[in-house]
Amino acid sequence: MEEFINLSSALLTPLIAIIAVWIAYQQMKSNRDKVRLDLFERRMKIFLIVRESLGIVLADGSSKNINWQDFHFAIEQSKFILSKELQEYLTEIEIKTRQIRTQEVLLFGVNDRGGLPVGERRNKICEENSELLKWLTDQFEPLQNRFAKFMKMNRI
Repeated sequence: MEEFINLSSALLTPLIAIIAVWIAYQQMKSNRDKVRLDLFERRMKIFLIVRESLGIVLADGSSKNINWQDFHFAIEQSKFILSKELQEYLTEIEIKTRQIRTQEVLLFGVNDRGGLPVGERRNKICEENSELLKWLTDQFEPLQNRFAKFMKMNRI
């Protein structure tokens, strides 16, 4: 009986160590999954803000009602959690959206007063504005496709 107790005692320490290693491994997996989920949520927030801004442009034909603070902050955050290529694409969307806003102010003035008079310059700005609006409204599918590879949980 004494030998059995000594043997059990000797095996108990390695068993406890194995259990501790298993618990540590499970904890590591759990922490990794939490980081993945947090990263997914941050990327999804950026995606949703940019898509919402594009939706406003599509619905209104204007960038006037975009929440510029959230939009710009989302683009800035992308620098830290998305690829350089995707971040550059989002910056391009922001630049073109800001160009539309600038053109709207030129065309219609502030609060729809004081815009450019009818003429050659106004016509040129209207054409550029139209091209920008078309480009932006065509970005829904490319935006989703470019984000897709960053949104898969097994790749985060």
